[in-house]
Amino acid sequence: MRNIYLLLTLTIIAFPAISQNTKTNPLDVKEYQLSNGLKVYLNEDHTAPVVMGAVAVKGGSKRDPKEATGIAHYLEHMLFKGTDQLGTTDYQTEKVWLDSITLKYEELAKTKDEKERMNIQKKINEYSLKAGEYAIPNEFDRVVAQMGGTFVNAFTSEDNIVYFNMFPPNQIEKWMMLYSHRFTHPVFRLFQSELETVYEEKNMSMDNFFNVMLETFLKNFYKVSPYGQQTVLGSTDHLKNPSLQKMYEYFQTYYVANNMALMLSGDFNTQQVMPLIEKYFGEWKNAEVPKMPEYREEPFKGREFVKVKISPVPLGIIGYRGVGDGHPDQPVLDIITELLYNNSNTGFFNRLYTDNKIMMAMLMQQKHVDDGGIFVIFVPKIFKQSLKSAEKLVLAEIERLKNGDFDDTLLEAVKLNLVKYHKTQMENMRFRPFYILSCFNTGRPWIEEMMYPHQIEQVTKEQVIEMARKYFGDNRLVMYSTMGTPKKQKLPKPPYEPVIPKNAEAKSEFAMKLEEINVSPVEPRFIDFKHDVEEMELRQGVTLYHADNPINDVFNLEIRFEAGTHLFPALKYAAQYLSLLGTAQKSYEEFSKSLQALGSTVNFSASRSYFTIDIEGLDKNLEPTLRLINELLTQPKAEPAHLSKFPQEETANRKTELKTPDVIGEALEEYALYREKSDYLNRLAIKEIKSLNSDSLLSLIRKAMNYEAEIQYCGTLPAQEVKDLIANNLSFADQLIDGHSPIIYPRQEHKQNTIYFLDDKNMIQSQIYIIMEGNLNNDRERAIAQAFNEYFGGGMNALVFQEIREFRSLAYTARANYYTSFYRDHQGYLEGYLSTQSDKTIEAIKAMTDLMTNMPEKPERMEIIRASLIQGINSSFPSFRSMASTVANLRRQGYDDDPNKNYKEIWNNMTFEDIIGFFKENFNEKPIVIVIAGDGKRIDKEKLASFGTIIDVSKEDIFSK
Repeated sequence: MRNIYLLLTLTIIAFPAISQNTKTNPLDVKEYQLSNGLKVYLNEDHTAPVVMGAVAVKGGSKRDPKEATGIAHYLEHMLFKGTDQLGTTDYQTEKVWLDSITLKYEELAKTKDEKERMNIQKKINEYSLKAGEYAIPNEFDRVVAQMGGTFVNAFTSEDNIVYFNMFPPNQIEKWMMLYSHRFTHPVFRLFQSELETVYEEKNMSMDNFFNVMLETFLKNFYKVSPYGQQTVLGSTDHLKNPSLQKMYEYFQTYYVANNMALMLSGDFNTQQVMPLIEKYFGEWKNAEVPKMPEYREEPFKGREFVKVKISPVPLGIIGYRGVGDGHPDQPVLDIITELLYNNSNTGFFNRLYTDNKIMMAMLMQQKHVDDGGIFVIFVPKIFKQSLKSAEKLVLAEIERLKNGDFDDTLLEAVKLNLVKYHKTQMENMRFRPFYILSCFNTGRPWIEEMMYPHQIEQVTKEQVIEMARKYFGDNRLVMYSTMGTPKKQKLPKPPYEPVIPKNAEAKSEFAMKLEEINVSPVEPRFIDFKHDVEEMELRQGVTLYHADNPINDVFNLEIRFEAGTHLFPALKYAAQYLSLLGTAQKSYEEFSKSLQALGSTVNFSASRSYFTIDIEGLDKNLEPTLRLINELLTQPKAEPAHLSKFPQEETANRKTELKTPDVIGEALEEYALYREKSDYLNRLAIKEIKSLNSDSLLSLIRKAMNYEAEIQYCGTLPAQEVKDLIANNLSFADQLIDGHSPIIYPRQEHKQNTIYFLDDKNMIQSQIYIIMEGNLNNDRERAIAQAFNEYFGGGMNALVFQEIREFRSLAYTARANYYTSFYRDHQGYLEGYLSTQSDKTIEAIKAMTDLMTNMPEKPERMEIIRASLIQGINSSFPSFRSMASTVANLRRQGYDDDPNKNYKEIWNNMTFEDIIGFFKENFNEKPIVIVIAGDGKRIDKEKLASFGTIIDVSKEDIFSK
């Protein structure tokens, strides 16, 4: 009986009343199970006109056969390809070829001779071309787009495969019908081309040094468990020998109702959707699911050590055995994590950094369903500090924690901030289903998730010490990575003929059935500039944008001064320096602890256009938080010792830049477009950073605060009260300067096709950008630009994705977007991006440039584009957290009302000829700029020269030292 009383008490704590007039609590979740075993989680939340829907499967890569790793992830890709009724014009004929392909892949897996393997692969290609004559590619994506679906994606983890997207509430029955059917009779068509896409994803992973390092560490950490012995993407050898038969077996074994969950969060009526769930998902079959083998990881034998050469700077990882998701010790371990490292900079590891004893030390937990780990990641100072001495410093701080060398004030502050963090994580319906996923995985009821704050509040210092001694013992794994480049296995481009389906615009039997469902019309919800946001002038040059928080008592307040690094290049370091200071009255430690005790955090940053102060905390403590921050802003106490951090950190950052492919590609593009104004060039040199001093940096903060400011607040306090609190507790200069932010740099003019090429032999994938200048765009053209993006390159149903990734398997990432300028008197531009295996570079560029210069015309897509844009108004409605910043930006662009109101009318009356006209008017006979970073030995420079004049560029050209 005591347990019942306790549960009732905790229910009241976990689900406080939102208001007298609110019928549903947006954090409440109804959980139940269908007769077939499917778990259903319904989270009714009317704070935005959108629904997030997800289907989860227990399984993930840990369930992959040892001889066929990567199967779960590959299967995730294939479940976008349709079914026996979706994605096909004639399944019975198609099936003959698909069955033959399956048999050939089984034959391939048993064949070792490379010549024989090539012959089999050519036969598979021949059969794939035949099967492709009946496929309707991307039909699933097209159907979702027509519903107004956004955020369409899926992921495979070690424990789950999850499929999800957002959609307007009036489409909920269509969504259920589609997702129910999707997992009933899937067909793994277009398999060969998708395999190439998975190869590209594997290449991306191998190009990322931290992925390689973490993979190496986990293999040594989990010595028997698939959490370390298998990877989600699978081994290269297994990817070369895929088994369709094993994939079907995986699907039939784990994609059964009693091993799956349906999760809905958003703007729907629970009682109305429950019969629909029974109708569409009650037909799913169930089956006995094999029990997961138990893998017992033995304790480490003292300090086990591994040394590798993978990272661009020395880096260490210490691993301790942890716990799985939902373990009773988890709340205490979360507190221990925060005591060691937190965003308030009061943790034991934080102090190592602020005291200039180490460059970086942080802690993270890995919480799988069946096991877990606690990992300390540390970076020694670049100059005259070894990994071993850095490790000793980290271990000494852990010993301090185990000895109870912290006071109750710090403990209570950490607990308060953990509770606040949990509130903010729960507030967004887009991410709430992933917390529900944790309950599904562990079998915990949702009420336990919502009891987490209460569990945190009950933890004592004695429990913290006990758990620290239990988990942070002498047994651990230590890995050092010294400077080096990991070995990379480069996969050759296969000599296959691309499968280009003939029925790309056809409509399947199932798609036509879906259209028969009656959908009640729902008017798009537009932003109400007067109701959704309250705008007030604090004083001349300072404007407050106020938005309500309907979920919890956590506020966020952002102050943006119109002065950035374009005016003061050292402002970035001034902001970092301010983050390390105390005041005339309080030391840095005292100041940080005072702020943390209020449940508040502050972050100072500088971008090209703004000096920004980001504050988060509890509304009841807004006033003392503002007073503390104002004290720092007006009375900072210089600490010259901190200045030595900046050259060390920048040296490490810039070494890392030189080894990170996507950063190299981005820097090369900025060089091509902006030359010396590139963010990677228009910055201080290391020599200049070394010469910075306290007076000059603090002077820059004062100068930045002489500029006009914009304040964005979201919380529960009334606008007038917030205005008064800011006016009474924050100081602003008497005369404020208009900084004309944001700053938009003009792009370099190119009068002919130009290629900027950077040769990097260590890159498996080429990073490619292709740019064309556009025109000045009025409001009508801006609306049509969105339709053009929807048609050309903005999603899985767009031309770029279909032609380059789906049909030709030339890239994992293939996208293009036309960017209208923030200001109407600036030109827009079209940017295409490709990340592809180096030996596919020429083909990929040709495919993209052909699309950009001679865009195929498919007028039959017009109604899908129109429906997607209009339905998508609700799907993309801003969250309450982003409402103030959305309106502030629209105001800066000159809007007095939601532009979607005007866009909707334009879209309703738009024709396909308008999209074609936009394309021709903006890009006709414009020069193309191509940016490539990749392995020159695998790229034919003679063929490359056919696209334009080549300019060879080095890393020294695009990165300042």
